[in-house]
Amino acid sequence: MTDMLVVVPHPDDETLSAGGTIRQATRRGDSVTVVTLTRGEEGRTLGICPQEQLAEMRSQEFTAAMSLLGVADALLFPYPDGGLASRSDEAAEDLRVLVERTRPAVVATFPANGMNGHPDHVASHHITRAALRLSGWAPRTVLTFADPHAFRDGPRPGYLVPQEVNRLRVPPNRTHGVADVAEDKLRALGCYDTQARSVLKFLRLHPQSLQTETFHASAWPPGT
Repeated sequence: MTDMLVVVPHPDDETLSAGGTIRQATRRGDSVTVVTLTRGEEGRTLGICPQEQLAEMRSQEFTAAMSLLGVADALLFPYPDGGLASRSDEAAEDLRVLVERTRPAVVATFPANGMNGHPDHVASHHITRAALRLSGWAPRTVLTFADPHAFRDGPRPGYLVPQEVNRLRVPPNRTHGVADVAEDKLRALGCYDTQARSVLKFLRLHPQSLQTETFHASAWPPGT
C-alpha cells in the first residue's frame, strides 16, 4: 500500500504544486508514487534540445527531480501532450491498474478547473476520478491542488476561459507548511531546465508556494 499517489499530466507539475508535500512525506519514510500521464513532448525546449528529443529530455528531468524528492516509484505514461483528453478512457484504465497495485491512502491531482484551464490539467482530474471509480478503491483523502486566489491570467486558445476557471474553482481547505523542505523543492524545480520559463512564471504568480502548498481535501467516494 502506498501512502500517497500523485497524478499529473506533465513532468514538473508534481513539483510545482506538491513538491514540498512529496518531500515531507518521503522524509517521514512514507511511500510515494508519482505518475505523469504524458512526457511533455509539446512543451518549450528553450533551445536546449530539438523538439523531437524533448520527451526524452523531460523524462530525464523528471527522474532527476524525483530522486531529489526521495521518490522511488515514479512513472511516465505515454499519452499525448496537449491531447490527453482524446485518450482519457485508455489513460483511466492504465491508472486503474496502478491504483489497484498501490492502493493509496491519499491521492493528489489537479482540480476540475485545471488551476489555469489547461486542457491536460483538466483531463488529468477527470482521468484520476474515473480510475478511482473503476478500481473500486477508496483512498482516505483526495487532495486537489487549490489556489487561494481567483484566477488572474487572460484567455488562452484551447484553455478554459477565465470565467469558467473561476466558476469551477474550489478554495483550499488544507495548507501544508513546507518551508523546511523549500531547498529540496527548489533543487527539484532546478532539474527542469527545459521548463525554466514555466517554472519562473509559476513562482512569480505563486511565490508563497515555497512556504506553503494549498489543497482542497475531500473524502472518496464523493459525498461520504
